[in-house]
Amino acid sequence: MLPEAWREQISNYPITALLVGLGVGLFLGMRKGDEVIAAGTSMVTAAAMSNLTSVLDRAEGRS
Repeated sequence: MLPEAWREQISNYPITALLVGLGVGLFLGMRKGDEVIAAGTSMVTAAAMSNLTSVLDRAEGRS
């Protein structure tokens, strides 16, 4: 997903890339915390409903 030039930089400087990623994550978490929590909750709910539907379909004999 990343351009080749970025991959080379990340492999050459992994600690720097990790610190930049941590900084961006903290910044977004502080600025967009509520949106991130809402999106995560939505994803978990969708996955749970999908699994529940799959289990109920198997219990009824459908594949």
